[in-house]
Amino acid sequence: GLLLDCSEEIGVWRVLVFICMFSRCVHQGTLVSAAVLRDPQLFMDASLEEVTHRLGLVATFDGLDLEAMTTPALHLDLAVYEQWVLGKFIFVLSGAEKGCEVECTYDGVSDFIVPNNWVEGPPQVGLLQVRYTCEPKKRALKRRIALGHRLLGWQSSAPL
Repeated sequence: GLLLDCSEEIGVWRVLVFICMFSRCVHQGTLVSAAVLRDPQLFMDASLEEVTHRLGLVATFDGLDLEAMTTPALHLDLAVYEQWVLGKFIFVLSGAEKGCEVECTYDGVSDFIVPNNWVEGPPQVGLLQVRYTCEPKKRALKRRIALGHRLLGWQSSAPL
C-alpha cells in the first residue's frame, strides 16, 4: 500500500516537472518518444494522458515513430485544428516516404483512397481514422525531423 501510494505521488510530480520543463528542453522530438514520455516505466497511461491533455496533441505527438502513434489507428476530427495538423503531418510525410502505406477511413468510407492534393494537407472537415506503416529502412528520418520543426513546434531533435 505505502509503496504504491508513494509511486503514484512520484508519478504526479514527474508529470508536473515534465510539463514545467518541456518548453525549456531543446530536443522535444526525443522527449515525446518511446525513450521518455512513452516509456511505461517513466509514465503510466494516466500520466501520459495528463501530459497530452495539458501540453496538447501536437506538442506530444511522436512524429519519429509515427507507426506506433497510428497503431491500431489514429482517430482525428479534422475540424479540430490540432487534429488537422496531425493529419497534415501524416499526409505530407506520406508524399516524402516512398513505399510507405496510409490506410484511411474517412467519414465512414472504409479503404478511402486519399486524393493526391491531401499531400499538401487534408480538408478541415470530416472524421478520419488513419494508420501509417513504413518499414524502418524506408523511413526518411531527416524529413520527419524537418516536419516536426515545421508542424509540431520542435526546436531541435536529437542527432540521427
